[in-house]
Amino acid sequence: MAISLAKKHNCKARIMRLFPIYGPGEHHKRFFPSLKRAALKGKNFIVKNPSELTDFTKVDYATEALIDAINLKKNPFKHYQIWHISENKPITVSEFAKKYWKFYKAKGKLILKNKKKVFTKHVSNKKSLWKLN
Repeated sequence: MAISLAKKHNCKARIMRLFPIYGPGEHHKRFFPSLKRAALKGKNFIVKNPSELTDFTKVDYATEALIDAINLKKNPFKHYQIWHISENKPITVSEFAKKYWKFYKAKGKLILKNKKKVFTKHVSNKKSLWKLN
């Protein structure tokens, strides 16, 4: 819709596609807050999709990128652009979970289910990444 309106009214639209964002303010039922809560409480945590490759992006990075993108003179364009907001550091869900399990010095067990099953990838296109200066 934004692209159609930009063309119709000869104006600019910049579409910023957010990849998995994690950090403060995230809904408590999402992956990272659930992992953190289990780690801090010493409970076991089940990772159901450990082989999935994902571009996890910290909320601070995403916020900075969105604020930077408000400057429509940066990366000039005529009608519209589509950019990905991602730190472009894809890792498996398993690697992400293990990193934070260790960071929070978790006492419980990290249980990896469906290790052999490969899930969809949530990885950004390197050519369309929004680059911060």
